Amino acid sequence: MNKQGLIGLLEDIAKHDLTEGAELRNHPCSIAVDAIKEAFDDIEFLKRIISGSANIRSKRAAMLIGLPYDPHW
Repeated sequence: MNKQGLIGLLEDIAKHDLTEGAELRNHPCSIAVDAIKEAFDDIEFLKRIISGSANIRSKRAAMLIGLPYDPHW
């Protein structure tokens, strides 16, 4: 399954799984979709840093590059 297929599946689950009065934005599948999109945006940004076309001194770059690796999280 590719990224778009996964996102589509999660969006469909969220739309059809809402209880009365619940908001689509708060459904776990909607939150997962947002996380997936953000992860792929971060990957693209890191690719731009490697190629030299992104500002490595930005806060976003510092957050992505400067975080210490902790395998226990």
